[in-house]
Amino acid sequence: MKPLNLITGLSICLLFVACTQEEPMPPVQPTCTTGTLRCTNTSVNTVQRILISGTNYGTIDPNEYRDISLAPGSWNLQFQGISGGSGCSSSSFNIAACQSIGRTCSN
Repeated sequence: MKPLNLITGLSICLLFVACTQEEPMPPVQPTCTTGTLRCTNTSVNTVQRILISGTNYGTIDPNEYRDISLAPGSWNLQFQGISGGSGCSSSSFNIAACQSIGRTCSN
């Protein structure tokens, strides 16, 4: 039996390495723990305060919006007009993880 020379052995080794196949990785799923509520103020003159289930989330000027991350569940939204006009009627909504929904006030 003839011993393999260095070049033949190296060629076999490289061939073996080049032919190995990696296991496919499953796609990574995004992990969402919150949903997003987009509050939009389409009024011309009224600054709106955003109240979600009684908590103040700040104000939005006319023709602006704010995205708010919320835990999944049931919520109540109220826009309160603080300058130039009135707010909008309260509305209830449910939001799920990874879900985006929008609400608009035009008063």
